[in-house]
Amino acid sequence: MIEVDPHPSVDLARYGWARNLLLKFSSLRTHALAEAQAAAGGVAEGAPEAQLNLLLLLCAAEQLAADHLARGGLELSSVRRIVRRDGLMNALLTTLENASARLCSVRASIGDHRTVHRLALVRALALKVAESVARGEASTAFEPSAIAEVFADADPVLANSSMKIPSCFRAQDLTAADCFELAARFVRESGGRGQILVVGVRTSGSYMAPLIAGWLRAHGCSAGYTTIRPKAPLVAAERAVIRRVHPRSVLIVDDPPMTGASYLRTAMRLEECGVDRDAIWLLVPVGAENALDAEALARLAAYRRVELPHHELAIRRQLACSELLAFIASIAGQPGAAVTPILSPAEVERHSRRRHVKQVYDVAGWGRVHVKGVGLGWFGYPARHAAVALAGRIPKPLGFWKTLMVTREEPEMPQARPALADVAEYVAKRSRGLRVMAQRPSQKFQKDGFYRLAKVLARVHGPLAALSMGRVRRLLVEAASEAPASLIDGRMGVEEWLGQSPALKRDFEEHAFDKDDLGLYDAAYDLAGAVLELGPGRDAEATLVDRYIELSGDADVRSRLSLALLLYGAFLLERRSWEVQGERGTPGWSAAVQAWLEAEAAMTWATDRFLGDAFPGRRTIPAMLLWSIDVDGVLEDAGLGFPATTPSGALALQLAREAGAAVVLNSGRSLPELVARCDALYLDGAVAEYGSAIWDAVTGVSESLLDADETAGLERVRAAALGLSEVHVDSRYQHSVRLRRFVQGRARSLEPSQIEDLLEAGSGRVSAVQGIRQTDIVGAARDKFSGLERLRRRMGWRGDVFALGDAQPDIAVARHATRAYAPRYYDDALNGVAIHLRADRQKAVLEAVRREHGSRSKHALPTWPAADSAVIKLLALRDAPRLWRAVRAFGPGLVEVFRT
Repeated sequence: MIEVDPHPSVDLARYGWARNLLLKFSSLRTHALAEAQAAAGGVAEGAPEAQLNLLLLLCAAEQLAADHLARGGLELSSVRRIVRRDGLMNALLTTLENASARLCSVRASIGDHRTVHRLALVRALALKVAESVARGEASTAFEPSAIAEVFADADPVLANSSMKIPSCFRAQDLTAADCFELAARFVRESGGRGQILVVGVRTSGSYMAPLIAGWLRAHGCSAGYTTIRPKAPLVAAERAVIRRVHPRSVLIVDDPPMTGASYLRTAMRLEECGVDRDAIWLLVPVGAENALDAEALARLAAYRRVELPHHELAIRRQLACSELLAFIASIAGQPGAAVTPILSPAEVERHSRRRHVKQVYDVAGWGRVHVKGVGLGWFGYPARHAAVALAGRIPKPLGFWKTLMVTREEPEMPQARPALADVAEYVAKRSRGLRVMAQRPSQKFQKDGFYRLAKVLARVHGPLAALSMGRVRRLLVEAASEAPASLIDGRMGVEEWLGQSPALKRDFEEHAFDKDDLGLYDAAYDLAGAVLELGPGRDAEATLVDRYIELSGDADVRSRLSLALLLYGAFLLERRSWEVQGERGTPGWSAAVQAWLEAEAAMTWATDRFLGDAFPGRRTIPAMLLWSIDVDGVLEDAGLGFPATTPSGALALQLAREAGAAVVLNSGRSLPELVARCDALYLDGAVAEYGSAIWDAVTGVSESLLDADETAGLERVRAAALGLSEVHVDSRYQHSVRLRRFVQGRARSLEPSQIEDLLEAGSGRVSAVQGIRQTDIVGAARDKFSGLERLRRRMGWRGDVFALGDAQPDIAVARHATRAYAPRYYDDALNGVAIHLRADRQKAVLEAVRREHGSRSKHALPTWPAADSAVIKLLALRDAPRLWRAVRAFGPGLVEVFRT
C-alpha cells in the first residue's frame, strides 16, 4: 500500500482574511509580512504554503502598482467599432489614444517616481522568492524591511485599489509546475542562451512571469521579468526597462488564450520598443490549436510558440497519480481499495473549458467521490472556508490535496430543483458563516457586476451606449444600499443543486471569485439568482425571502432585492449568450439556446417586476371594462437587448387599473412567458400563442383551446422541425410551435421552403405567422379574438373592450372592440379598423389609456428608494425622443469607461 502524503493542514483561523480574494493594496503588506515570517522557519504549522503565498501576494502588489503607473490612458476600440475604419473619425480616435498615452507617460515620468521605484522593488523581491520556489526551497532570505518598503508611502488611490484575480491560478487550475514546464520547454527548444526577458500579460502574467523567470535563473539562465497590460499605455519608465535589458529572447506569457488578441497586442508593443520579431516567443498554456480558430492561429504564426497541451498540465497528471488515489482511498476509510476514474480524458478537458478541472472516482466497495481544482495557494482558501461553514448544505467535503478538493457525490444524487426553504437556509448559512469585512463597490470604473448591469441599462442611449456606461455604473453604485458583506455563491441554477433532502449545493466554492470578477458581497444576489433561475414569480420570491430573513435576521434584504434581481439577470443573460457561442456545432447547442431564452425571460420578469412595484395601482371596484394589449412592439420593445416595458408602459397599466379596468395581454408569445408578465405587472390574464391558450390570473387556471386535430398537426410539425439544421424549437410553446433559424448567431425567421414543408407536415390543420426573428406555426382555427372571447366568458367579464395592437393578427380583436388603437408604426392592415396614435409603443399605450380614462390627477408619483429611483430614471429614457437620449449619453463619467 502506498503511504498517503499527510499534506499539512491549513489553519483557517490564521487565514480568515483569505475568504475575500479582492484585497486592497494597503492590506497586502500585513499578509505578506506574516507569510514571510511563517516561511522563514521552514514549513510553519498551519501555514504549509507560506512561501508560495508570499509570492502570490507580491505578484498582486506588482499588478496593482503596474496598473497604477499606467493609469490614465484611453482605449477607444468600443467606439471604433461603430465608425468607418478608413474614415476621419477613426483617425481622430487613434490620435486621441496616442495623445493620452504620451500624457500618461509624461505624468509617470514627472510625478510617479515613487511608483517606478516601488515596481522595481516588488519585481526584484518577487523574482527572488520565485527563484527559491523553483529550487524547492521553503523560504527566501531577505529582511522584512524589504517588504515594508514595497508598501511604504502609497498614495491613497493606489492604497485603496483592489487587486484583480488571476484566472490562471484561480479559475483555470494552472500551477507553478506548469510555469516551470513552459520555461523548461523553451530552454529545450532555444538553448536558453543570452539575456532573457519574460513579459507577463497582466493580470495572469503578473503571477506567471516571475515563476518562469525564477525557474530560468534557478537553472543557470540570465532572466528578468516585467509585465504589460496590452490596452494600457506603455509609459517611458516601462519602455526603458525593456530597452535597458537588450534581451536576446523575449517570452510573452498569459493564461490560456480565447482569441489570442492579448498575445498579439503585447508582441506589437514589444516590437514598437525595438524588440526584433525573431526574438519574441509566445509561451501558451493549454495549446492554442485547441482554443483558437484558424484565423487567430494564422496571426500567431508570425511568432515562435511553446505550448503546453491541456492533458500535460500538472493538475491532469495529479488526477491520475497514485498518491492522489491513495489519498482518496484513505479519506474514504478504505485504505488499499481500488480507486477508478469515471470521466474520460476528453470529458475532463471539455468540462475544464468552462469550469474548474474535475474528475469523478469510484472507490471500490464504498461509493463515488468528486475531485476538482480550487486554486493555487491562498486563492484556494475560500473553498476551505466554505467547506467548513456550509457543512450539511453541500456534498460532504472529504479533504484537500494540493490544489484539489474531494467531496462525496453518489450517482443516485441527480441534479434537481431544490425546495425554496432549502435554498433560503443555504443562503442564510453563507451569510452568517462566511462574513467578510464590509465592502462598498468602488466608485472607480471597473468591470464588475455593476458594470454588467450598466452595459444593459446604457442601451437606453442607443448607438451611444458605450459613452454612458461609466456614468450609469456610477449611478448604480451610488444608489446601492449598505449590506452585510459575505462570500456569495454566484450561481443558483437548477444544474447547481443535488436533489437530496435537504438539497445540496454543488460548486459552492467556485463562482464568488471566478474569472467573471463580479466583486459582489450581498446575499441578496444569491436570493435573486434563486428567484430568477428556479422559476421567476412573486409567490416564490416571498417564500424564499421570508424564510431567509427568519434565519438570518437580514430584514433589509427586501429593499436590496430589486437591484439584485437586475444585477443577476444581466449577468445571467450575458453568461448564457457565451454558452450559446461555445456550443455552436455541438449536440448541446439547442439546450444552450433554450437556456439563453429562459435567461432573457428572467431578465424581462426582473425588469417588469421592478416597474410593476414602482407603479403598483390596484382596482378598488370590480372590473367594468377590459383592455386587451399586444406585447411585442406595443407594451414592450427589445431596446435593452431583451423584451421589457418602460415606465410609460407601467404607468399606463397603473392608470387603467385605477380606473377600474381589467388588463389582459393578447400576444403570440408562449403561455409561460405571459403568465410571468401578468405576475410581474399585476395583470388579470392572458391570451397566448395567437389565441391557442388562455390564462386567468384570478383563479390561476390555464386552458388550451386547441382541438385534437390541431394538436396532432402541431406535434407532426414539431417533429419535422427538430430535423432542421440550425433551427431551434422553443420548448416553452406547447400550444403552437415557435421556430428560430440562426444565421451568424442571430435569430431569423424560417426560409419560405422550410415553412412550406412544415405546413405540409401539419396536414392542413396549421398555419404560419411570419415574424422578423421567428416563425410561429399555430392551429389553423386559432386567432387572438376567439381566445379573448373565451377568456371573457371564463371570467364572466362584460362591458366595453379596448384593444391595442400593431400587426395583422390584431385585426379581429380590433374589429370587435369598443375602440381599438394602433401605435405610430403599425401594419397597414389596421387602417380603418384602429385609431392611429401619434405616439409609438409604450407611449402609445399611455396615450390610449389617457384618452379613455383621463390624465393622472388624484395620485402623486410615489417616492422611490434611491436605487429604484436611479434605475427608473434610466429606464424612462427609453420613452424619450432619440435626440434627447443621445444628448443624455454625455455627462460625468464619460471618459471613465475608456480609461485603461
